[in-house]
Amino acid sequence: MLRSIVYFGLTSLVALYVGTSLRGGKGLGEAALTTMVGFGAVGTITGGRLADRFGRLPVTRVSFAASLVSLLAIALTPLPWVFLPIAVTGFVLFQSFSLTVTLGQDYLPTRIGTSSGVTLGLAISVGGLVAPGLGALADATSLRVSLLVLLAFLPAGLAIAWRLRDPRPTRMQSSERPGVAAPSAPSAPVLHVP
Repeated sequence: MLRSIVYFGLTSLVALYVGTSLRGGKGLGEAALTTMVGFGAVGTITGGRLADRFGRLPVTRVSFAASLVSLLAIALTPLPWVFLPIAVTGFVLFQSFSLTVTLGQDYLPTRIGTSSGVTLGLAISVGGLVAPGLGALADATSLRVSLLVLLAFLPAGLAIAWRLRDPRPTRMQSSERPGVAAPSAPSAPVLHVP
């Protein structure tokens, strides 16, 4: 939910921020949003590959921490350099998306539908519901203030991710522990014919 709030807040504000607050105009504002979402798509794929190598929770934690730094950089960087932290934010913020979905399914292995509803449906809905409040805050103060408010959600997400334990250790983690054999491939069923 916290990541979704940041995601929807950014997609609602970044084009306006670049276009009006940084005086980039409508074209650069739209380019900023496209940059964030495009690099986010790459981040989603990369996050899965990194999780296969390092584990889902370490990648999720790094995603939240790196998003905090890059989002702060968006609020402090002028044109044209702001496109770099926008790209980085999209890339790192999206890395944990698919990982949290699979984690939710592993936490509730007998309730796959419920876990998917929470990690996808509820989380995305909460992010969408908070976005108008961020817009109202931007109207009352400034777009930069709303971007800075988004920063508060990332440490909270990192703190929660830090407390989680992976319900399904990776094959590499199991095989690295002393005295624990790596899981073997299941053997083929034996058919006994009388």
